[in-house]
Amino acid sequence: MKMSANPTPTNGTCAYDGLTMADPYDPTAYYQCCKNQWFLKYCLEGEIFDKYKLTCIPSDSPIPTLPPTKKHHFRPTTLVCTPGDRRQNPFDNSKFDECVDGIHWETEACQSGFKFNSNTKQCQYFPTTTACSIGETRPISNGDPSKYLLCDGNGWEIRDCSSGFIYDQNLKKCIQKYTTPGMPTQAPNGFCQESMTQEGYKPNPQNCQTYFQCVHGKWQLRNCGSGTKWVQSIIACDYYNGVC
Repeated sequence: MKMSANPTPTNGTCAYDGLTMADPYDPTAYYQCCKNQWFLKYCLEGEIFDKYKLTCIPSDSPIPTLPPTKKHHFRPTTLVCTPGDRRQNPFDNSKFDECVDGIHWETEACQSGFKFNSNTKQCQYFPTTTACSIGETRPISNGDPSKYLLCDGNGWEIRDCSSGFIYDQNLKKCIQKYTTPGMPTQAPNGFCQESMTQEGYKPNPQNCQTYFQCVHGKWQLRNCGSGTKWVQSIIACDYYNGVC
């Protein structure tokens, strides 16, 4: 007895995992049921989908094709979606499916080290190290100073600093970024007291690669070395990521 080539979804969903049906417009494609939803899949190269055996089989003859003006894919009713909506890919938690046109889903991959969070519908960073503490922060792996990672107790989520702020990996928080290096700088006015503590030094708010040192009662502008910026908390120049 021949098996049906197109199992009919029940109430808009497929009946059980593993159920398959042929795509009537592409002999190399088929649909597979997973978690009550249909997903478009393709046979290996040199194979076609047998609509009676409901599996991929070797092809002994050229695969027929339809003219481009008539070729289109059959779409099961469960693939109707809201454009821009995302859902976790049931086969790989480092990927997600995104609705592109209200008719079908396309699979996208998260960046390395990230997994898709079905609650926030965003890719979330999951380091291979031990679990993090709630509220813990760290710089993002791609070096973007306007973003950082925040631990929610289960993993890491990407967060944005407010406009005009960047993440400081020493202070572990967003701070107001300095203006562009090279702007005209005026030394602070008034008498100062020489000291080896923070009282004897001041950061330059206009250029993080310079600082002020109190010398003989007056503030003198000093330069940090190449690739470093002034860090007031340690009273020294330290390496940085190229952005003040």
